[in-house]
Amino acid sequence: MASTSWVAFPGPGGVTLKHERVTDVTNRLQDRRPMTWVFTGDSVTQGALHTYGHRSYSERFAEHIRWVMKRYDDIVINSGVNGTTAAYLVGQFDWFVTRFQPDVVFLMYGINDCVDSGKSDEDFGKELKLLVENVRTIGAIPILQTPNGIDFLGMKAMKTGSRARLPIYVDKIRTVAKRESVQLIDHFRYWGKHLHEMQNGWLDDPLHPSAEGHTQLANRIINKLKMAGQN
Repeated sequence: MASTSWVAFPGPGGVTLKHERVTDVTNRLQDRRPMTWVFTGDSVTQGALHTYGHRSYSERFAEHIRWVMKRYDDIVINSGVNGTTAAYLVGQFDWFVTRFQPDVVFLMYGINDCVDSGKSDEDFGKELKLLVENVRTIGAIPILQTPNGIDFLGMKAMKTGSRARLPIYVDKIRTVAKRESVQLIDHFRYWGKHLHEMQNGWLDDPLHPSAEGHTQLANRIINKLKMAGQN
C-alpha cells in the first residue's frame, strides 16, 4: 500500500478539503477505499454527438472499474466540454476539477489547442504543466493523455480549423509527461499503429471517435494502468 501523506487545501466556499497524496494509481488501487476519478477534455472526452447514444470512453471506464473490478463505490465524473482547450481548464479548474475532490484526474487536450493560431506549442506546454501542478496541489494523481488519432487527409474536406499542427502538440504532451514524471496514455501513437482500423470504424468523422473508437480509448487506459485483471 502506498504511504500516507495528507495535504489540505481550500475548496469551494472556503471549505478545507483533505486528500491523501499518492503518486501511483496502481498502488492506490490496492486500497479498497472508494476513489473519485475525473475526466477532463474537449468534445472527445465529453462524448458529444459521435457515439450516437453509445457509451463514451469515460463511461466504459466507469463500467470496468465499478463492475468488472467490483469497486462499486467509486465515482467517475466526466467534465469534458466541447470545443475547449487546456487554457479553458486552467481558468475554470475549481469548477471542473477541485469541487469533486478527485483522487485521479485525466487530462486530454491538444485537438483544439493546435488550431489556436495565437498560441504556440510552448504556451500549450506551460498550460499542461500548470494543470499537472494544480492537480497535485489538491492531492490528486494527474494522468496525461494524447488525443485519438485523426484522418489528416479527410480533415481537408471538413469545414473546421486545420489540425496540421496536432503532431507537434502531441509531442509537447509527451515532453511534459516525461519532465513532470506523469503517467501518459499515448492514444495518438497507438492509433497511428492501427491506421486501417482507425479509418474503418474507430472514427465517426475525420476528427471524432465513433462508439468503437471510444471503446478503444477506454481499453487503452485500462491496459496501460494494468487494471484489466484486477477485481
